[in-house]
Amino acid sequence: MKNNVVKFDNYQTAEEKDNSLTMEETIERLLINGQNNLEFEPVPKNATGDDWNYDEEEFYIGNDGDVLMGYLLYNSEEFQQEGIDGNIEMEKEIFLTEEGRLLVVFAVTEYDYCPSCEKVHCRLHRIIAQDQSLSNEEAVAVLNELCIELDEEPMFFE
Repeated sequence: MKNNVVKFDNYQTAEEKDNSLTMEETIERLLINGQNNLEFEPVPKNATGDDWNYDEEEFYIGNDGDVLMGYLLYNSEEFQQEGIDGNIEMEKEIFLTEEGRLLVVFAVTEYDYCPSCEKVHCRLHRIIAQDQSLSNEEAVAVLNELCIELDEEPMFFE
């Protein structure tokens, strides 16, 4: 009787299997680490001010009566228009919330330089997106930014 020995290059011990995480588990671990280690700030719904410092703000309030707290991980310019009496920009923003979920919002900013007071007057209005899904590019950017903010090596590639 002849014995054949087959070598498995991808063989993992039980301990190695316990230490390896699936992609879903890795993302969940990152979100939990972010939830526990980042400094969250109130997310303004509406704000006005000068020179990008907002002195009047209205915040999103949840069903529990608490102010929505978030950490901005991603933004991309969706639209920009210069006008006679000011400029307008719209950005897509993605926040990590204190609850550990990602929140997609659109931020519309209007601003105008005032020569009489030599300040930029600005207004911000955020709208929570109905579609909370992320494109592959956005997901990779958000997860890599989260890695960087947590002092970890970016690990996601498109």
